[in-house]
Amino acid sequence: MKFGNVEIGRLVLGVNPLYGFCHYNNNFSGAMREWYTQDRVCEVMHRANAFGINAFNWVNVERSSRILPAFSPKAARCT
Repeated sequence: MKFGNVEIGRLVLGVNPLYGFCHYNNNFSGAMREWYTQDRVCEVMHRANAFGINAFNWVNVERSSRILPAFSPKAARCT
């Protein structure tokens, strides 16, 4: 589907678990932030990309500004 001047899939990867945004309680939020390291977030993004999910919900937080530059859809892993 056309979105501006890029072509994206019809599914968008949500980032609540990746960045530790839990609507239930802060304990789950902290556990998610600990589990989803930069490498794990990149792994999820690569797996999603392999299935044609090439867009994700950007949230302007400190973690995303570190992880996104390390991710390349063409690379086998994050740098």
